[in-house]
Amino acid sequence: MTSLKDLVDETGKFDFQALKKFAREHDQKTFLSVMPDWILVGSGLHRGWNLPVEEGGGNVAGTVMFQPEQRKQEPTRLKILEHSVFPLVPWKSGFNEYRKKNIVTIIMGRSVKCDIVLAEPSISAEHAEFRLDVGDGTLSPACFVRDMGSSNGVFVNGSRLAPFWTKNVAAGDEIRFSRFSVILDLPVNLHNKLKYG
Repeated sequence: MTSLKDLVDETGKFDFQALKKFAREHDQKTFLSVMPDWILVGSGLHRGWNLPVEEGGGNVAGTVMFQPEQRKQEPTRLKILEHSVFPLVPWKSGFNEYRKKNIVTIIMGRSVKCDIVLAEPSISAEHAEFRLDVGDGTLSPACFVRDMGSSNGVFVNGSRLAPFWTKNVAAGDEIRFSRFSVILDLPVNLHNKLKYG
């Protein structure tokens, strides 16, 4: 039987072709038995440029600043991330125990220590934190996102979160981390798109 770990690479991203094949070969119930409660589906990469922060020797120090193509212009979105799907699962901080906990945290950032790794210079080492609150277990966990003091921000439906501020998010919300935009979604919707889309 295929497990979630069989479908995800070391960056916390689904192998899209393997995921699509799995969805097409299995019914919805089997698909959902493998999936986590929440997923992030890539919706676009924002066009712009990175402004490096240089130290004395010319080396880039930390996160570079991301800016739209022209200052005071909204970044335009390129549709090149639509096959990027990330399960909200704490790979590095306790994958084997996450279904037994009431509160689960998932860290997203540039560092390889994060559960979801976006290897892009405009993403901070630890950019955002997702928290899933299971509650009494009768419903899907409530989902919250927090900006971890990132240089380029976390945006929910276009509004930037204050540093270290937490916001509840729901299915269909668009979340942007610097250049990367994703939609928070439920696996049941993903199964239908992959199987019949």
